[in-house]
Amino acid sequence: MAEIVFDKVTKDFGNGPVVRDVSLAIAEGEFCVFVGPSGCGKSTLLRMVAGLESITEGEIRIGGRRANDVPPAKRGAALVFQTYALFPHMTVRENLGFGLKVRGAANAERDAKVVAVARDLELDALLDRHPRELSGGQRQRVAIGRAMLRDPQVFLFDEPLSNLDAALRVHTRLQIARLHQETGRSMIYVTHDQVEAMTLADKIVLLNAGERIAREGSLAQVGTPMQLYHHPKTLFVAGFVGAPRMNFIPARVVEVFFDRLVAATGSGLRVAASVCADGIKAGDAVTLGIRPEHVGFGDMLSAHVLNVERFGDSALLYLESAETKEPIVMRTDGATRLRRGGTVSLAWPEQHVHVFDSVERALTRSVDPLAE
Repeated sequence: MAEIVFDKVTKDFGNGPVVRDVSLAIAEGEFCVFVGPSGCGKSTLLRMVAGLESITEGEIRIGGRRANDVPPAKRGAALVFQTYALFPHMTVRENLGFGLKVRGAANAERDAKVVAVARDLELDALLDRHPRELSGGQRQRVAIGRAMLRDPQVFLFDEPLSNLDAALRVHTRLQIARLHQETGRSMIYVTHDQVEAMTLADKIVLLNAGERIAREGSLAQVGTPMQLYHHPKTLFVAGFVGAPRMNFIPARVVEVFFDRLVAATGSGLRVAASVCADGIKAGDAVTLGIRPEHVGFGDMLSAHVLNVERFGDSALLYLESAETKEPIVMRTDGATRLRRGGTVSLAWPEQHVHVFDSVERALTRSVDPLAE
């Protein structure tokens, strides 16, 4: 195991930084997920840890040792690529054992380790097949097994599940989670899929993209999955974390109290929110945020049902209202009898309303849902 420290790390390919001013510590044995929109630099950041990209500014330390100029093979890190990167002319057995062979391991030792890892990854019946004879999920497990046999201090995963179908993604995700539990090694995992981020991570690093990198640096927010979900620091984080995303309603503040404010929408709907409104005054423009699972039935506003998506145990209602430019999304019981074209009346509890100021920063909520 090894702690990984990023100290003011920046990467510039010549047209402006794609990664800027990243300072971050990943603890020994921690599972850290880099997530963000396309172009945010998450794979570049991972490749700098692996030694496959140089660092323009700052430094990376692995296990307390400065790694900037350490060759990739000596960093104690094993990288699992999105595209598997298997030798097509070698069998599964030979692909798994290649690194051990290069390092001079005896045949008996190599064979025993290969068989043990193959058994753990359910590859023991496939050892004599070539990659062309394997499914995508099987190939990815071979790539993971090859990384395991390096016995690294740090595992690095670069979108390893993106080429797999839905069922294989779930199965392989569980195997990666088990690998982390059994080895206790530090892991960095890059993905664009927030489901993977939320289900695997001890720590999520959400990265900015585009102009936000130049304006705010690369780090949008760092924390546990539940911290990012319940306490997004910005409008961007609130809109990125959660599927479907948070509902947003533009409004203006009409009343301010110590631990509560009231805002009115363009049509005059008054919405209360349990937030600490320091620096906010009546007349300020704000954005209200409500997650789909917190939208319920009530008497606050009326909406028309645009569409119903059913998932068996739950359903998503897409609702048109005068309060928002985009449909309001509501998560409800899968047995709902509502249909397209119907009308509903909505409400939500004020303790679940997020408020973002004119520069998209979240106001602190006076009721902590994680403490409820």
